Amino acid sequence: MKTVFKNLILTPFVLLISSCSTQTKVQCENTKWHQRGVQMALDGQTKESQNEFVNQCSSQGVAIDQAKFDQGYAYGLKLFCRPDHGYQYGLQGFEYREICDVKKRAAFLEKYLLGRKAFLNQEIHEKSRLIC
Repeated sequence: MKTVFKNLILTPFVLLISSCSTQTKVQCENTKWHQRGVQMALDGQTKESQNEFVNQCSSQGVAIDQAKFDQGYAYGLKLFCRPDHGYQYGLQGFEYREICDVKKRAAFLEKYLLGRKAFLNQEIHEKSRLIC
């Protein structure tokens, strides 16, 4: 009886774990690495933030296309690091992670900080309405 009970508990757990690894393998195999690089840059993420996913892919025996990822990330940075995008990024309340190169950083940060200030002022206004 104990064995049957153990199997009833362990079997769904084992199936859940194996389905997760299968899902990860499929995700890794279907990843369009250039597109992933572009999207990560546009989301303001560092290149290193993809390390966990890369490690999962490697553990599943799926190689990444680092060259395509790097090309996509570089293209995404060109779009991300524009001053007009900096303002919108700050206005949405996102935290900047220092991903723009030195040449573009000053102009980006100037607009980002204006957008961030507007975001924080809006947050203060909304919170003060809740207090009163």
